Amino acid sequence: MNLIPFLIICPLTFLAGLVDAIGGGGGLISLPAFLLAGLPPHAAIATNKISSSVGTTVSTARYCKNGFFNRVLALPGILLALCGSFLGARLLLHTDDAMLKKMMLIILPVVAVIVLLDKKEPEYDHLFPTSVMK
Repeated sequence: MNLIPFLIICPLTFLAGLVDAIGGGGGLISLPAFLLAGLPPHAAIATNKISSSVGTTVSTARYCKNGFFNRVLALPGILLALCGSFLGARLLLHTDDAMLKKMMLIILPVVAVIVLLDKKEPEYDHLFPTSVMK
């Protein structure tokens, strides 16, 4: 077993988790880290999605526990996210490794620029009236 992939992945995924917790976009750090460590593109994307799914699940559970769960908005979103995840995974399985690497070379920097652009935060108070959440 080689120690170098662990020395690449561990600090970068820690940093990715920190970035994700603060403002999102941690996958832009962890996905290249997995690729740099030598994981094949399909395995790197799958590993990245598992870690982001666990983080999202934990965050959602905390929101539910604290009463910030609007079923009318959340349930359709959950169902559509599951459908999109399923379709995306199926599409990914039919994509060639070489093509996937080329796509990520283009898509990752574009997404990084979009995430890093300074944008005004939208107001969401009208979506979560106090009477609906408690």
